[in-house]
Amino acid sequence: MWSLGVLLYTMLSGFFPFQAESMEALGKKVMKGKPDKPLRASDGAIEVTSRMLVIRSSHRADIDEVCTHGWLAPTGTEAPLDVKGVETTAWDESVAARLEGMGCPTALVQHHVASGVTNHVTAAYEMMQQAERAA
Repeated sequence: MWSLGVLLYTMLSGFFPFQAESMEALGKKVMKGKPDKPLRASDGAIEVTSRMLVIRSSHRADIDEVCTHGWLAPTGTEAPLDVKGVETTAWDESVAARLEGMGCPTALVQHHVASGVTNHVTAAYEMMQQAERAA
């Protein structure tokens, strides 16, 4: 959750929350738990990011708290999709053939897509599939 907080802070601000010239200095900054610059974002974004960047893991937001936070799931919208309930991607032979032409064997693509994992193979497959639908 800490790493996701760092990533979210970086995406919202455009810079890392903690920066230093050495690993030792960086470690000291991180252990204080105060980012170098205040996050300039909406109140909700600041709140959820702050809950993710709590030093003590037992006091840090967990995945359920983050996913149900009002900034990510505003009132009146559908709740975020349960990760375990994500549908597997439909098989598309033409996309697999294009990936085969790029050096990724069809059997490997089919294995990863069928298993429902998220990795570089399935990401490439899904992006190509979306591009074909948009065309």
